[in-house]
Amino acid sequence: MLRSYFKLILRNLLRNKVFSIINLSGLSIAIASLILIGLYVADEFSFDRHHQKGDRIYQMSIAANYDGQVAKWTGVPNKTAPALLQEVPEIERAVRILPNNFSGKAFVSSDKVKSSENRLVWADADIFRILTLPLLQGDSATALVRHNTVVVTEATARKYFGTLDVLGKRLHIDRDTADFEITGVMKNPPGNSRFQFPIIGASSGTWFERPDNQTWGNASFETYLLLHKNATAADVEKKIEQTLARNIAKEDRWFTLEIHPLEDIHLKNADIRDNGVASKGDMEQLMILMGLGFIILIIAAVNYMNLSTAQSQRRFKEIGISKTLGATRQQVVRKFYMETALFVALAIGISVTLAILSLPLFNAVTGKNFLPMHLTSGRFWVAGGCLWLLLTTLAGSYPAWYLSSFSPKQILKGSLPGLGSNTTLRKTLVVAQFSISSILIISTLILHQQLDYIQEKSLGYEPQQVIAIETTGADNRQQINAFRNALVSLPAISAVAQSQSYPGGTASGRNLPSLDSQNDDSPGTPLSTVRATPEILEVLGMKLLAGKTLPEKSDTDTTVQIVLNKTAVDILGLTPEEAVGRQLPGIFSGNVEVVGVTEDFHFSSLRQPIGAYCFHNAKTEGYNLLLVKLLSKDLTKSLADIEQTFKQNIPSAFQFVFLDQQLQVLYKSEQQLGNIVMLFSGLAIFIACLGLYALAAYTTEQRTKEIGIRKVMGASVLQLSTMLSRDFLQLVGLSFLLAVPIGYYIMNHWLEGFAYRIDIQVIVFVVAGILSVAIAWFTVGFEAFKAATCNPIESIRTE
Repeated sequence: MLRSYFKLILRNLLRNKVFSIINLSGLSIAIASLILIGLYVADEFSFDRHHQKGDRIYQMSIAANYDGQVAKWTGVPNKTAPALLQEVPEIERAVRILPNNFSGKAFVSSDKVKSSENRLVWADADIFRILTLPLLQGDSATALVRHNTVVVTEATARKYFGTLDVLGKRLHIDRDTADFEITGVMKNPPGNSRFQFPIIGASSGTWFERPDNQTWGNASFETYLLLHKNATAADVEKKIEQTLARNIAKEDRWFTLEIHPLEDIHLKNADIRDNGVASKGDMEQLMILMGLGFIILIIAAVNYMNLSTAQSQRRFKEIGISKTLGATRQQVVRKFYMETALFVALAIGISVTLAILSLPLFNAVTGKNFLPMHLTSGRFWVAGGCLWLLLTTLAGSYPAWYLSSFSPKQILKGSLPGLGSNTTLRKTLVVAQFSISSILIISTLILHQQLDYIQEKSLGYEPQQVIAIETTGADNRQQINAFRNALVSLPAISAVAQSQSYPGGTASGRNLPSLDSQNDDSPGTPLSTVRATPEILEVLGMKLLAGKTLPEKSDTDTTVQIVLNKTAVDILGLTPEEAVGRQLPGIFSGNVEVVGVTEDFHFSSLRQPIGAYCFHNAKTEGYNLLLVKLLSKDLTKSLADIEQTFKQNIPSAFQFVFLDQQLQVLYKSEQQLGNIVMLFSGLAIFIACLGLYALAAYTTEQRTKEIGIRKVMGASVLQLSTMLSRDFLQLVGLSFLLAVPIGYYIMNHWLEGFAYRIDIQVIVFVVAGILSVAIAWFTVGFEAFKAATCNPIESIRTE
């Protein structure tokens, strides 16, 4: 029986080659797309789920209320962890992690190699007892106990020494520091971990371990707690609140503390600002991706059902004879399900090959590094089996039960009352498919309009032709000053400034107190601060609304001068002119004077409104960078001159970034989303067009004799093409009308996530409508034109 079923199935597939190829292509592309999307989604959901104690690890965060606006970030005071270990018995261990120079940037050198690192951190010794960071060499219990010790990854060991045998060897980190002994070598962290730290240094002996630096004020330390097995997060949070009440006077307690499961951090804490050192996912992007995968699969399954029912008349005689010879309805249903199962299995086999071949392109679009080996896991095959069952059931259900529902008498007499409903179903499915396709076209157009708006919007400063050069590798400040003076003399350079960071980079976080802060319990407003030299405004092309730039600070001047942006001045309730000369205590220790006010500028993603920002000359942070404004359009020569000047003055690796390119990191998630949506929307529309083409071919075949007679009676090719296309274009038009409100609602909701966004214009829907009709016309019109140009004698004879 099974053998005869397989013979019939293969015979039907070969007899209808065009429909079989179209069906197989659509299903294979859809399943390949689903495989790739599944890889991405599974990888994002797997972040930090490899830690052995992961179900007991929690990250701390701060929540502060600023005039009704709650701000959250992952840094907490360095006194938090020691206090909680003493006062909350449910906490087994705690670890503090501080990025080097508050940004993770560091210059590192060995005897042979000098380079910079972007994610160097300092941590307490218990980090290896909380997080699963396996050591290949060294003792995890003691690796970070002593002063001036570090643990490096395999890749870092090979980078600086060319071998893994590095225990006892030394690295030099930044200037004005001692050498650090390597006491351990970690396995390279997996890609699905937020802890991508090339070097972890011992916090023991650092400035924040000194007793005089243990405070409840500097909230810069990422802190992770390991709870005891029977502890609950709710109980721990209550006791944390009690600890704060015991240690901080109520009038000074400007924040509360929360804890979050480690496994939720990557995707579920989008409202919490982190230090920028760890990677973070985007749950909204994942939901869009999963929705696209589901849509593509549904379109492919609809194609199968549509084409199967469209060909139903060809199968009626076969079914009638089978039933006349004694086949039951269940046997007929089983045969159709087996046909679908074999078809889907073949499509899955092809789709795996397509997915493997597409991995390089997919990796480029998503920024991942998937390999063919990711498709060999047992979890993948289980998912493949479930998908096979789902598609077989979904795609085979209607053909199986519909085609088997008629009696042999009805079939052989040709009296089939269900054919009208068959046609209605096909039209309904076409409308559904192209409604989805039109929604995707609308969404893609609006998404790329928003991305273009992000790229073209004035930032309030000029990052073009500004480069940021790392200077942390200099042996002393004299080398940096010599390099800076040499740069100023180059004709291709307009201005040079020393700076801690730049807009879009990592700034320090402080509070901007209100003017009447002595009578106000409010902590003030979050203020991003960057230490810089007076030339900073010239280099960045910022415009002053009032006052002047920062003055040069002498060693005897105890006053800190700051330049605020307009938002900060607005928060204070002052005009720019009124703000200049005002004293603002509470930002830094000592006197603080406002010397200038700039126009507002964007220093974070356009998803966020512009906040308070200032440049200052306090000696609280180091100058990590030289910002250089270039005049010349010959960037290659200018960079070569700058590099030569650098090497003449600083014996270190020359490393730099263009500010406008670096700012693209702020919109990496949006750019990836745009590329992914365009890729898979295109595939979904292509699959829908395959089904539409096949239906057009089938309909044309059914009307072959009519076409021949009309042509003999004088109908033109245009008239015939229009006649054959009219019904389909009407369905596509209806689809578009249904898609417009849905597409508007979806994209308007997405745009609400941006503080600065486009307004959805009518022209978007006009263009989307034209594209939808054009795609359908091209798809159907090709087959219609081919039928209309056939020899009418052959058309009549065919019938």
